Amino acid sequence: MQKNPDIMLLQEVWEIPELILNKYNIIQKRPLTKYNTPQRFQTAVLSKYKIDWEIEFVSTYDWVNKEIKHFAPNLLWCKILLEDKTVLHAVSVYSPAWPIDKNRLENIDTGWVRIGSDIWVTDILWDVLNNYKIWWHDVMIVSWDFNAAVTLDPE
Repeated sequence: MQKNPDIMLLQEVWEIPELILNKYNIIQKRPLTKYNTPQRFQTAVLSKYKIDWEIEFVSTYDWVNKEIKHFAPNLLWCKILLEDKTVLHAVSVYSPAWPIDKNRLENIDTGWVRIGSDIWVTDILWDVLNNYKIWWHDVMIVSWDFNAAVTLDPE
């Protein structure tokens, strides 16, 4: 392995070689397809430091919390404890290339969360991160693909 990062936030991972599995603490989950079946690839957080615990994504909106539960395998959020006791919030997100099914959002006021005409996994992520408070000395890194806006994903 030519590179030797301390932390990796990865999406669409097909396989992690044994050499890497032996060097890192890992959280990995298989995201969902458009038809709610598991993808063939995974979302992952790899760290040479202790992965202290996973954090639940929580919104002030009930409908967002339902979508977060639905997309839980797409959204990995954990705390990593660095050697100097710094807490690092690591968020690895697989944002699908399709918006959230409008049928699940029927008759729901999605006002504040909605960025464009559709709601994307990234929109619910922004809502959660916007409401989450971290300590001033903590650090957060977020990594994801940008399937989120009409300007990036024209129809």
